[in-house]
Amino acid sequence: MIKRIIGAVAVAAAVSVTGNPAFAEEVFVPHLSGVNGGAVTGAVPDEGLFFINTTSVVSGSSFDTHGNSTSTHVTAFVDIPELAWAPGIKVLGANYLMAIAEPLDYTSLTGIGGTNSGFGSGGAFATVITPARLSWSLPGDFYIAARTDIYIPDGGYSNPITHTVGNITSLDQFVFEPSLALSWLHDGWNVSLKAYTDVNLQNMDNNYQSGDVFGTEETVAKTFGKWTLGVTGFTQNQITNDTGSDVALINGAQAALDGHNITNYGVGPLFGYNFGNVIFTAWYNETFGTVNGTGGGLFFTSITIPLK
Repeated sequence: MIKRIIGAVAVAAAVSVTGNPAFAEEVFVPHLSGVNGGAVTGAVPDEGLFFINTTSVVSGSSFDTHGNSTSTHVTAFVDIPELAWAPGIKVLGANYLMAIAEPLDYTSLTGIGGTNSGFGSGGAFATVITPARLSWSLPGDFYIAARTDIYIPDGGYSNPITHTVGNITSLDQFVFEPSLALSWLHDGWNVSLKAYTDVNLQNMDNNYQSGDVFGTEETVAKTFGKWTLGVTGFTQNQITNDTGSDVALINGAQAALDGHNITNYGVGPLFGYNFGNVIFTAWYNETFGTVNGTGGGLFFTSITIPLK
């Protein structure tokens, strides 16, 4: 049984489903760097219904195309409520899970021109659905999982061309995020690696298409009784240029020339505690190598409540 192999804290992390928002000048990188820290991304529970709530506090400077920090400081709070259901069926020999999440966010930008802050419509960033996440058990306590998350842009977007304040809180394009993850789970150890690609469609309100992003998230953690300690990290690299006639209007001539490619890396500690009916995890990532994005500190917490 996967639940017995993984242990309670790791089962909670294994059902965490969504990437969710981060920051880029054109609007957002859909996948929030490091959000799957501590997760057993390669495994799916045998069966169960779970409520997971993940929060993130992001604080740091915006970095330009040369990797230099700017005078703009970004502070954001993200809340990600989600439901994940493993109905106890096999698909192609794999455990099956489906999920839905509704991330909410508040963002504040402070710079030379003052402070710009706000929510999307109701705070909504986008709706994220996972129609299928499949996980296969391999020899040697290895597990491998494949999934695709779909970001639906139903939040409160404001076109930065027609609104002087612009948009800092919501997605404006459909995004497809296929991913593949591998986990080794043995004697309380969770060693997991997830690789994903954000495939962005064109913005719906302007002629801007964000480039595709390739990222990874890593976890090495050990559970001792009710406690879990470990280290998490992430990488995030844009692999195609931002394109469209509005790139220069929104981000300037340099962005149109160099494609406004995003790079970001992070690493930091993790701890978790199993209270029984509630499983709590917290982790911190400090960024480095940031280009065209927000660098600084990302602090996450997550609670998981098994509903069935």
